[in-house]
Amino acid sequence: MSSSDRDDDTEMDRRYRAEVAAALATLGYSAVLNRLLPDVAHVPANVTAAGISTMVAKAAGVPLDDLGLAPGRFADGLQVGASVAGPTAAAIAIAAAAPATRRFFRDARVLGVERPAYEIGLRIPIGTALSEELIFRGALLGLFRMNHSTPVAIAMSSALFGIWHVLPTLESPQTEAALGAVLTAVAVTAAAGCALGWMRVRTGSIAAPVLVHAAVNVSAFAAVRFIGRRDRRAR
Repeated sequence: MSSSDRDDDTEMDRRYRAEVAAALATLGYSAVLNRLLPDVAHVPANVTAAGISTMVAKAAGVPLDDLGLAPGRFADGLQVGASVAGPTAAAIAIAAAAPATRRFFRDARVLGVERPAYEIGLRIPIGTALSEELIFRGALLGLFRMNHSTPVAIAMSSALFGIWHVLPTLESPQTEAALGAVLTAVAVTAAAGCALGWMRVRTGSIAAPVLVHAAVNVSAFAAVRFIGRRDRRAR
């Protein structure tokens, strides 16, 4: 084996180690976030985690384009994200109003939130949507694309995104920690991750999945609050 081949193998090994370490660190951070940190730390912790993930990926050789942070693609990301976010929010509103699907929008945790404006204005768009997209569709997707094809990289980052939602699902009073509910949550969020990952690659900008992610979460939060108030008035 030539020195060139050995150097190539060493570089490949380094990249594989980097992606394994990033995946394990992400799942470990999920456990810390959901089990150890107080709720008030959610936004600063996630923003910090997103920043660290981005810097680590950049140091590992992922270019800005593959992180979705190229300034020249930002406008395309905004345009596509807005075109998808609007209809998505409308679909959630329709689902919340329909008798057949209204039950999915009853969540005591959301109804018990004391600062809904904080949730809608800061926690959801910044602490959740922006931070998670930088981690999953930015840093992790960029790292995985260094070693794998784009479809495989999207699938890998989306699988981690699904696993990321296991602990929050277990905390939901509606699931009662049922295995079926956990598996459903993982499958649904992984599928959503694939769509968001495709959008990130298609537009070249993290802006598109951030807008759609924020629209989904804000719309769902608002729908749960609306249904909850209506239920209380009906009693």
